[in-house]
Formats: sequence, C-alpha cells, structure tokens
Amino acid sequence: MTEWDKKAEGALVYCKQSQEALDDGSYGDLRQATNLAINAYGSVMLEGHQCCTLMDPPYCVEMTYRSHDFCTPLLFLLFVLLFAFVAFKSCLNWLRQVRKKETEEAPMPKQTNQGAPQSAVDLERKLMAIWSASCLAGKGDASKELPHASEWGKAAASLFASLASQFDFQADSVCCQFEHLVSLWRSHACVVTDRAIQDEIDEKGALAFNKAIHHVAKVAEETVLKDALEDLHRDLTEGFHQWRKRLASYEEAEVPTQRERRHRGLLAAAKDDSAMQLVEISVYLLVWGEAGNVRFMPELLYFIMDLAIAAEGRG
Repeated sequence: MTEWDKKAEGALVYCKQSQEALDDGSYGDLRQATNLAINAYGSVMLEGHQCCTLMDPPYCVEMTYRSHDFCTPLLFLLFVLLFAFVAFKSCLNWLRQVRKKETEEAPMPKQTNQGAPQSAVDLERKLMAIWSASCLAGKGDASKELPHASEWGKAAASLFASLASQFDFQADSVCCQFEHLVSLWRSHACVVTDRAIQDEIDEKGALAFNKAIHHVAKVAEETVLKDALEDLHRDLTEGFHQWRKRLASYEEAEVPTQRERRHRGLLAAAKDDSAMQLVEISVYLLVWGEAGNVRFMPELLYFIMDLAIAAEGRG
C-alpha cells in the first residue's frame, strides 16, 4: 500500500464521520461535519502544509515557508543598514573636515617656550645644575665631589652655553649632549682609576693590593678629571684628527696645521691642552647631536666640526 493510499483511507474515515454529522442536520453537527471535512483534506492529505478554510479562492493558505520568503526582507534590511552606515560615515567625515578647517583658520597662540632657557646665562645655570647632580660633583655634597670638579663643571657649562649662543644650537639638544658629556666623563674617570690601580699592582705585586688602592686613590684623585678628559678626547676625536691629517696631505685643501689652529677660532682662547680638548669634545658632541642622518657620514661630520672650531665670531 502506497503512502497516498494510507492517507486516502485516513481521509475517508474523517469524510464518513462528516457525512454522518451532516445527516443529523443540527447546528452543532454541521459545525462538527465542517471540521471533520477540513481535517480530512488539510491534516491528513496535506499533512498541515496548507490550510483550506477560506470561503473564496484560493481557498487554501500555504502553511510552509520557502527560502525566498526570507531572502527579500533580509536583503531589504541589509540595504537599509548599509545605507545608514554610509550616511553616518559621510556625516562623520564632513564633521572632521569642518573641525580641521576651523583649527587651521584659528589663530596660532604665541609660543612662550617657558620650559627652555631664554639666554646663555639661563642655559649655563641649567647645565651647572646637571653637573652638580652628577657623581663627579658629589651629587650636591661638596665633601664627596672630586678635586677641581667645580672648576671643570663651570668651564664645561660655560663653553656649552657659549657654543649654543654662537651657533644657535637648540637648548634641549645642548642639555642632552651636556648630560652625554658628563656620562662619558664619569665612565672614563672609572677607567683611568682602574688602570692606575692595576699598574700599581703590577709594579708592587698583589700582596700590596690594599696599599696600592689607598696610594693610587690619593695620587690619582687630584688629576682624575683631567686624565679622564684626555682619554675621552682621544677616543672621540681620533677619527677627526686622522681625517684632518689625510686631508692635509693634499696641498689644494690648504688645511691649517695644528699649531696654526691653536691661534684662531675657538681654540685661540684655550689656555692649555686640557682646554683645547674640552673645546673639541664639546663641538663634536653638539654637532653630532643636531646632525641628524649626517652623523652616519663621519667625513661630513668632521668637516662641519672643523668649520665650527675655526669659526670667528657668531655663527
């Protein structure tokens, strides 16, 4: 027996019951007969896929849903959301452009640059504060500072402030490079002291280790800043002096000799070798600090440094 035969038998049962109700003829029986007839067709034959209760065409209503019944509303909803997003994005961009235009048209406030020193004197004071806070100067404790630390600090701070005024170096860069100088100076002071102690031990033997430290500390402390500056100068400017020596081998370059350099430009005011070394170190650090990508081209950096050292007067 096929599926439809089974459905037909089930429907016939409902139909017979409906016929019996019609034969009775009462209102209640007519209502029951109608329900039975509807169930015979809709519930049994069509298994609830259609509801055929309408009095006029199409008589039956589809009770199942197909995919396209959902696609159309869904596509419409997506279109509405997309339109709303585009409209919101456009409004947001328009507001940004309006604000940007207002910002560009607004008068720029005058920069007072309150945080930066306004003169060589102010800059020198700031540099001296950096020096005083370093361990070379005892971090503000006069009893712990190295011998002649105050004189060296004043000389370095005054020189940096003077170079900043003469060549218009940026105050922030000057302070940064001064801290750089203090850090390098401190490191070389340690190296110089360690080397002096080791030389003393090599000379008198390991048994005199404690005595060597005590003796060297007394002797080296007096000149440790001067010796450290000499060491630092040799390390920093070795390439510069080799470049000048090689350039001097070309007569067309007309490079001044070392003796001639001592009587012109920044070196003319140097009283001794230590002062000259401090000038060359300071110029090197300040030029390097503002050189940008030029710092990766040593020859060009040395050329600018040589011009600065030989400069007469401002700029």
